[in-house]
Amino acid sequence: MRWWEGGLIGGIVLSGTTVFNALGAYVGGMDGPAPWTGIFGVVAATFGMGFLCGVVVWSGKGLHRRFGAVGDALIGMVVMLVFFACCMLLFAPELLGPKRDDGLLMLGVAAVAGAVGGIWFGHDIDEEARPPGT
Repeated sequence: MRWWEGGLIGGIVLSGTTVFNALGAYVGGMDGPAPWTGIFGVVAATFGMGFLCGVVVWSGKGLHRRFGAVGDALIGMVVMLVFFACCMLLFAPELLGPKRDDGLLMLGVAAVAGAVGGIWFGHDIDEEARPPGT
């Protein structure tokens, strides 16, 4: 698998799940229909975030073979920290400023959840990405 393939998988998965919510917001959100330009921006941003997370997963693909579950936990933590940092930068930059305590709490939760998720899914992802016969 090449780096851009991992990125495309991450981008498609993340933006694909966002499209369903975006369609609901376009049809009739809480305060009426949302403008399609704003919705397109959110879907494009989530695709970019997913692409970046997919590239991070691709770049750490050898950590499972070297460190086992610890490598999986490290990659999971990095992916979640990148994802949450991107979310804060794009959608809630105030969490990085005056309300940074809330942002630090979110990043702490992301690190723990990423470690657990990395261990939970990392081995499966490594098995799927491995070339046949190895």
